[in-house]
Parts: sequence; C-alpha cells; structure tokens
Amino acid sequence: PWCRRILSVPATFYEQAFGFECVRHGDARLLLRDRYAKAAMDNGSDDFIVLDVRQVSEIVTPHHMCNHWGFDVDSSNEVDRIHTAFQERQEELGLLKIMPITKAHGA
Repeated sequence: PWCRRILSVPATFYEQAFGFECVRHGDARLLLRDRYAKAAMDNGSDDFIVLDVRQVSEIVTPHHMCNHWGFDVDSSNEVDRIHTAFQERQEELGLLKIMPITKAHGA
C-alpha cells in the first residue's frame, strides 16, 4: 500500500520537497509538521495540525483523487518546484499518476 511507500522514503525528501519537519518513530511511524505548525507551537497556539503517518495492515477507507486535503505553500514557484520533485521521483515513490497543476483553491 501507499502508506508503506511513504514510510520507506527518507524523511529528508519531505523536508526538502515541502519544508516539513519530520520525526521518525521506528519503521512504521512518521510525524510531519509544516512551518505554520512550528510557528504556532512556538507562540503557544494550538491552531495547527501534525501529520501522524502510521503503517497499518489494511487501509479501510482508501483516499482517491476527489477525497483529499491540501496545505499552503509560500508561492506559485513553490508549487512548481514541489510538482517537479514528485515528477522526478514518481517511480521511486510509487505514484501511479501525477496530476497537472490547476491553480485551484485560491492558488
């Protein structure tokens, strides 16, 4: 499953591609937070999310293209850079399809 591929990719990829801070908790767990979450934590706010990625034996509710969520990046150039990074590592990451950039959701 895709989750196993997420966990097999070095945390440095997520740090370089998205600017996430990553903490690996063994082979089956990875915590991710973005720059906003770090700033919010540093300022005592609890208005942020931390992604807790865990390997499971079965994905009960698979997420498809129309069932997803996103996050903000600094600029359109960042969107382009991230998109290119995923295209370059598509096979390694096990991504079946990378969609074109649409500039949706107020981008």
